[in-house]
Amino acid sequence: MEALDPSQVLDFDFSVPVNPEDSRSLFQILSDAIGVDVTKITIPVSYNEPTTFLQRVMEASTHCYLLKLANQVAPYDKDLAILYVGVFSLSTFGCSIQRTSKPFNPMLGETFEYIDAKRGIKFVTEQVSHHPPISACHVENEHFEMTSYFRVATRFTGNSVEVEPSSTTIIKLKSTGAQYTYGGIKSVLNNLLVGSMWIDMYGDITVKEIGSDRAFHLSCQQCGWFSAGWHQVSGDVISEDGNTAFQVDGKWNETVYATRKHVSNGVEKIPRTTEAKDDWEMDEEGNAVKPTSIPFSMTLDDIPPYTLGTRSPVWHNVEEKYEGEPYNQWNMTTLAVDACAIDPNYELLPKTDSRRRPDRLALERLDYTLAASEKHRLEEAQRHQKKVREERNLPWIPHYFEEDPNNIEHRWRFKHNYWHDNK
Repeated sequence: MEALDPSQVLDFDFSVPVNPEDSRSLFQILSDAIGVDVTKITIPVSYNEPTTFLQRVMEASTHCYLLKLANQVAPYDKDLAILYVGVFSLSTFGCSIQRTSKPFNPMLGETFEYIDAKRGIKFVTEQVSHHPPISACHVENEHFEMTSYFRVATRFTGNSVEVEPSSTTIIKLKSTGAQYTYGGIKSVLNNLLVGSMWIDMYGDITVKEIGSDRAFHLSCQQCGWFSAGWHQVSGDVISEDGNTAFQVDGKWNETVYATRKHVSNGVEKIPRTTEAKDDWEMDEEGNAVKPTSIPFSMTLDDIPPYTLGTRSPVWHNVEEKYEGEPYNQWNMTTLAVDACAIDPNYELLPKTDSRRRPDRLALERLDYTLAASEKHRLEEAQRHQKKVREERNLPWIPHYFEEDPNNIEHRWRFKHNYWHDNK
């Protein structure tokens, strides 16, 4: 059956009205929307930042050096490997804790690529479904491959927005071929209309090693009265033999610690070029002092020895805030700003790349009127395309990802054709 070409999704050339955005206040817009999916509500662009959700997905790989370490320790200590994978899943929450502005919703077929020399990764994502909204992404480097899909349901509850993800991530370490999978947790944007906005994320996550009984159970505590328990996380790494290999505690927005409780059979001494040290610099409360930059070059020589009974820091949240205008008003990081740039290396970007969106570009220039009209134009064109597909009984077929009907837990897989088709 014939399908519409996804590469045309952002190359709209339809004669549609370019009306200024509704001047009503957000309160007026949301007053009748309690219980409604927020993705179906037109939110003023003044509440947006100049990124799309696809770019925000890329930012979740900020601390992917943890997966490099997982890959390096996996041949010697599988319990430690899943510890690093699990802490990476937590780090994806902390990378944008102060970002309360809304990214633009992706258009169907929209893509975003990012090649990051500092992190040593290649990233690509595609909006594979509009209703329900589903984004699929793939990240890879010499140490790991990671594929995820995000199906997000949102609900406005009066003065907050609840986000219930139905997402799955699968990570493959290249040193051993071990694969791990995990889902997402609930997040809430509080004080949307009244007070200072803040984000809470809470719930349980289980990181499973596929084909093994090894697992990492994580619990993020919901914020209570007077901020009690806010950001606190606890968990256990359960080894293949059923014992608790590590106990984990800390805060998912600051630092996560692990205490080894059991050494499993088959654990080997990790090869190092220098003797492991456990003399981390501590503050007055006995917590490890956070480094000033993300330790991308961290190697096996730099990780703690994880001796029995010793509480060691596994990860610190280091946010590289961008201080220049206009991005500082949205609390964007250096990585987020870099993800907006179109440099000469990206001259072959497909038309569908998020960087090329005219509404995003206009907002980046603080032209709110143009951003609103372009956003309206794109949305009207998308509705027109949907109508055409329905009239012709044409399915939408994503270009770079495909559904796997035989894999219920991880429905979307990368076709490994993006870099070939576009480079």
